[in-house]
Amino acid sequence: MKMRPEYARLEMATDAGRIKGQIEEKLRRRGYPSQIREFWVTRVFPRRMGRFVIQYEIVFEDPGTGKGRRVYFCGALPGPEEEWPWYARPDNKKVIILDKIKMVLPVFPFDPKIKYLPQIIASLQSNDSEGSEKRLLHNIPERHAVTGYEILGYRLERRCVIKCSLGDGTAEAEGSPSSHIIVKVYRPGRALAPVEKLRWLRNNGFGRDESPRLTVPEVLSYDNEKGLTIMEKAPGVSLHNLMGESSFEEACHAAGRLLSRLHAMTMAEMKPYSKSDELETLEGKVELCASVFPAIREKLLAAYDRLTSEGKLEGKVSTTVHGDFHDKQVLYSKDRYTLIDCDEMKYSDAALDYGNFLAHLIVRRIQYPNLEGYIDKGMKAFVRAYNNRDGGFEVRAPWWTAVALVRLVVIYSLRPRWRAIAPQILQAAEQALDSRTVRHGGVDAIYP
Repeated sequence: MKMRPEYARLEMATDAGRIKGQIEEKLRRRGYPSQIREFWVTRVFPRRMGRFVIQYEIVFEDPGTGKGRRVYFCGALPGPEEEWPWYARPDNKKVIILDKIKMVLPVFPFDPKIKYLPQIIASLQSNDSEGSEKRLLHNIPERHAVTGYEILGYRLERRCVIKCSLGDGTAEAEGSPSSHIIVKVYRPGRALAPVEKLRWLRNNGFGRDESPRLTVPEVLSYDNEKGLTIMEKAPGVSLHNLMGESSFEEACHAAGRLLSRLHAMTMAEMKPYSKSDELETLEGKVELCASVFPAIREKLLAAYDRLTSEGKLEGKVSTTVHGDFHDKQVLYSKDRYTLIDCDEMKYSDAALDYGNFLAHLIVRRIQYPNLEGYIDKGMKAFVRAYNNRDGGFEVRAPWWTAVALVRLVVIYSLRPRWRAIAPQILQAAEQALDSRTVRHGGVDAIYP
């Protein structure tokens, strides 16, 4: 799919072949010592006022060891009528500026709003056991030290997720739960709410000693002032990475059990989230995508109109929902099933999570047609395991599946690698809306 000419800046910023050389040249002029070995445009985040954030995943080659080091850079692309952000100054050595397309890239780990990220990364790199950040590891045995780290994810001005390796001078097996921790760095003052959600879940049915072992990660320590949370690295592999494996079906069954338990709980003082809220959140994204890609404009707007028309009757807002439940949010091992990334928990219709999970597996089916058989079995296993349906659930679930698929049309159309499948995802959304009930949990209804 081609972008409209008005979005030439966005097209340049998301063309890996054209943008890689410009970024590499700017880094070289800044004295960056490493060469780029691999380069991908992984995600594009639309923001308000016509802004975009483009995420680049870059593997640099260490000049000393020759080993690869993975880093995420996020480019800020202001709206056409906007001024440059405050940090985009020629004398700021922590950014690179691409004047031709009016984009600024903070050089990781500098982030204009995640204030303490550079300090935390510097502490990890120096292996300073007396550093203030490392003193937060007071729940780790003193003999452990952070020996290395890997960036798992990064969103400009939002958060950074880091996996840290621990060592103690013994031959402890790499990959065991105690050999790693997860560090999440938010904006200052933004760490407390996610911590409170995780601790509430652990105290209400998702603890490590529960049976069966349906869990969430244990928080080891946090510093809300610095926006820092440190938690265990829960064992297991994400469902997404199990596709094509014999254990995928059982892992999807575990996901259904996890979601059933979550939906049986009621966490106090959470903001309700309705169909109207979902449509309001989605409206601007749909309009933007329809403007950028004329090839899907008519069908995308028609799908959104159908969602609006058929979503007038409010769904049942009655339970605690994850808010972003999909195949990368569940870690599976034989002894433990772990629900992760619970930051978006809210009070809403249980069909929101259910439909979102099915929508993501439908997209995986489109992405990986050679794994269709595995994915279909996984969908059915998830449906069998989920047992928290209420009256009217099977009527509401297709709507929430469809709304998730329309949202995924926007997301994948902006990702260069997967842009071509956006029309197929849109077709799947139309099929979900055409089904009035969910036979076999939506599998047969969406894919007759």
